[in-house]
Parts: sequence; C-alpha cells; structure tokens
Amino acid sequence: MANGGRFGRVHHQADGKDGKRMAMTPEAWTVIGTGVVILIAIATSSRQLRGEMNSLRGEMKEIHDEIGRLRERMAKLEGLLEGLREAVTGRKAA
Repeated sequence: MANGGRFGRVHHQADGKDGKRMAMTPEAWTVIGTGVVILIAIATSSRQLRGEMNSLRGEMKEIHDEIGRLRERMAKLEGLLEGLREAVTGRKAA
C-alpha cells in the first residue's frame, strides 16, 4: 500500500490532442475543482455588484429628478421675489 493508501492511487484517463491517453491525478482534479470554485465566486460577486450598481443608478435617477423639481421651485421663487421687488420699489429690475 505504498502507492496511495487503502485503495491505491486512482488515475482517470482523458484523451489528449494527439489521441494519446493522459492520466488525471487527484491533484489535477483538485486544481480543476479549485478553479471552478473560484469562477463561481467571481460570478456571484459580479452578480451582486451588478445588483448594487442598478440600485445606485435608481437612487441617482431619483436624486436627479429631485434636483429638477427643486430647480423649478427655485425659478418660481425667483419670479415671485422679482415681482415683490418691483412692487416694493416701484421699478423693474434689470
């Protein structure tokens, strides 16, 4: 049992480009599995970031709309103040 424990070392076979059989060692499967886990983690993070970005875009649109409403209100107030100045001073402002 010097070759990998009770069941021995298992090698899976895969065909190479040249048609020869290549042995897939447990270490190779570990590397492949680790790569898959990393890719899944990246995909999950990417999905979460997209969700957060969409949420921020929605908030930015709301802020932009609110700024537009505030500008309209300020323009109305400026008009009212201008009318009040004219009424108080009796002359038009330049």
